[in-house]
Amino acid sequence: MNRLHNQFAGVLLEQLEERQLMSATVSGLGLPTLTRVSATTVAPKVAVTPLSFAFNTKGLATITYSGTKLFDVNTNPWDGFRVMDYTLIKPDGTSVRTGYVASNTYTSTWNASTQTVTWTFAWGSVSCKYTTAADRLTMKLTITNTSTTDTVAGVDVFPVALRFPNKPASLNGNPNMRFGTEAPPVVTADFGSGTVAVVGEDVGKQAYIGFMSSGSLTNTANRYEVSIGSEPLTYQPNSWPVLYRNVKPGATDTYTTSLRFAATKALPWTMASDVYQKFAANTPMQLTWTDKRPIAELYPSGSGVNSRTATNPNGWLGNGSLDGLGPVDVTTPAGLANFRERLLAYADNAVKLLKDMNGQGMITWDIEGEEYDRAKYIGDPRLATTLAPELSYMNVVNDYFKKFTDAGLRVGVTIRAQMVMFDANGPYQVNATSTAELTQVLIDKIAYAKQQWGATLFYLDSTSPFMDSSVLKAVMQAVPGVLLIPENQNLKDYSISAPYDESRFGDNATPAEVKATYSNSFSIINVGGSTVSSALQTQLNAAVKQGDILMYPGWYTSSASAVVKQAYAAAAPVVKTNTVLQRAPSSSPAITSTVFSRQQLSISVLSALLRAA
Repeated sequence: MNRLHNQFAGVLLEQLEERQLMSATVSGLGLPTLTRVSATTVAPKVAVTPLSFAFNTKGLATITYSGTKLFDVNTNPWDGFRVMDYTLIKPDGTSVRTGYVASNTYTSTWNASTQTVTWTFAWGSVSCKYTTAADRLTMKLTITNTSTTDTVAGVDVFPVALRFPNKPASLNGNPNMRFGTEAPPVVTADFGSGTVAVVGEDVGKQAYIGFMSSGSLTNTANRYEVSIGSEPLTYQPNSWPVLYRNVKPGATDTYTTSLRFAATKALPWTMASDVYQKFAANTPMQLTWTDKRPIAELYPSGSGVNSRTATNPNGWLGNGSLDGLGPVDVTTPAGLANFRERLLAYADNAVKLLKDMNGQGMITWDIEGEEYDRAKYIGDPRLATTLAPELSYMNVVNDYFKKFTDAGLRVGVTIRAQMVMFDANGPYQVNATSTAELTQVLIDKIAYAKQQWGATLFYLDSTSPFMDSSVLKAVMQAVPGVLLIPENQNLKDYSISAPYDESRFGDNATPAEVKATYSNSFSIINVGGSTVSSALQTQLNAAVKQGDILMYPGWYTSSASAVVKQAYAAAAPVVKTNTVLQRAPSSSPAITSTVFSRQQLSISVLSALLRAA
């Protein structure tokens, strides 16, 4: 799985796809990712070689590093300083956007003594003050609003375009941006004879900072524009956040960005260690979860349409493929009794395997079943007995989780960021409409599972346009003592959660960039479905030693089980093996167990919901 560790949290939408028994996947979105190197990689020392600049009557003219000219406005005038676009908000609230600023709408001046270029418009000005040093060029942008009526919603500036001698591997023809708040605003480009980093010096200030590709010129001339923006570009990917930094009439706003250079292939946190330290100081590590033993994943319901039948619409137990006892029938009293016995036997087997693995607990995917195509992955434990009424039979869903908590094991469920709605065709899912609504939805779902079953492990399956670290923080504070495991994540999320990765996609440890920021951070690495090899074993051994938690299929003994066992054996002196658990209440609230046919239960519940709506 490609990591989604950039400042676009809250905009990513999961692309729903068929999920088999192993685990959930998310399709790559062509987005910039955290730099991933081996957990044991030692960052190379940053060396400095000669860096030179030249200015002319219009501003910055050339940048040469180690004999390589990366910027030359005399040869390529379009590579120089440009205000790309801006938006004004009128007193009546309407907004007017000016894109591709025309030359007859501003005047440009250059102050050689202060090394400042200024573009002056009818509403105010945008200036860039350059400061040079041995290894960097610092650019301080100032937006001044001299209007007495209009608000400047935002401005996009391309202060310089660089043309690299080789294609930077870290850019790969695509834009690479950070957005100021969810990760240190540092983006690097390794061009062979050196590395340059775009660094947002104002840690915590929301802005678009990084490299923008420029179409055919990127393909033919390795040209990338340094981008500093306080409003979205009209052509930016939909996955990027929509940011505005309003400048009121008579006010100013500033952004300080630097280009830092190194002679070797350097890592972002080495080139900008001060920025990473500031980021960690501003948003310190808050997660404390000392138990690093493995976690099992369980899928008692659903394995695709092949397991769903008229008598077993939720696909319980793979319709018999998981226990070899034949098809499941939840539509008759005898069938319900048989279903209850088999589900609890599934739990007994999983408990035995967890004990053998010295696991800390399990997460059950899709406890609500997988009957409805429009809402296949529900992620709302409050609806378990509504959407799968067979779970109410003799309180079997409560007894299922109690099997684990009585054995001293943690339990967990999957939670989605969406809300389930109902119409005449059944359930469907919608996104929350605000950060506050999303936060409350997650709190309500998680608090229910914690109170009802003693759940403390929560896989956050999918995301939302409003999802960011502030939401995770609010959830953690409202429902303390739980471990949040987000599928999609930003670097800042590691300070309050244990993000999810899958070994089969090459993600075998918490990224080095994260560990450089938060030394005690850790990930949940799902080993299920991986191709076992000595190289994988070595990587997972190192991951466990540095504090990562491995996840594996928990309903049978697989090759992944052996890999996990070996990794924890190698890290035995490091990993804690015993933790006192707070067990679920000995008598969970009972669920009414009157025996109806499944059809009667479904129609009755849906009718009541529709009437309430």
